[in-house]
Amino acid sequence: MKILRAALVASGLFSAAVASDYAAAQDMNALYLKPEVAYVLPVDGEVNSTVFVGAKGGYELDDNWALEAEAGWMRPGWDATDSVRNLEVTTIPVLGNLRYGQRCSDEEMGWYGYGGLGWAFNDLENNSLQARADGSFAWQIGGGVEIPVSQGLDVFLDLRYLWNRANIDVPAGVARVSSDDIVLSSVLFTAGLKF
Repeated sequence: MKILRAALVASGLFSAAVASDYAAAQDMNALYLKPEVAYVLPVDGEVNSTVFVGAKGGYELDDNWALEAEAGWMRPGWDATDSVRNLEVTTIPVLGNLRYGQRCSDEEMGWYGYGGLGWAFNDLENNSLQARADGSFAWQIGGGVEIPVSQGLDVFLDLRYLWNRANIDVPAGVARVSSDDIVLSSVLFTAGLKF
């Protein structure tokens, strides 16, 4: 009887360990990383086009839905007025995305759409005007395709609109550069890898 009990306990422990390993493996398979680079086309003529570099980390909830965290960096030039030009604005958007789509298989292309909310950290650099750009609420919406390259590696292409407007903080006694916010909203043409 003791041998039977010991065998049952050992069998139960072994089954629990296998189930735990399987669940951990499934969780690891649901995680992905997407380094990305994008051409940034601003919607306002005062802000210059630039390049965005960033990454998304995601967790696939099922075959269609995923949650993502994303961060990136870009530095567009800003022409505040006709007489004040070439100010640098560094923008670091940090967003959480909800993604829906058809997952890419080993042979077939997949598609997806997503929306995200977050914060854009904006910093106005290289200016002698003592003006400062503050961070702002940011949101984005986009979609794209994933193309299989090899086992566990896909190439993706997407198009998105990122909304971001930085407030201008001008100290007393300094002439105001612009009466409006800096409009940093942009269309991003993005390419990257998913693994």
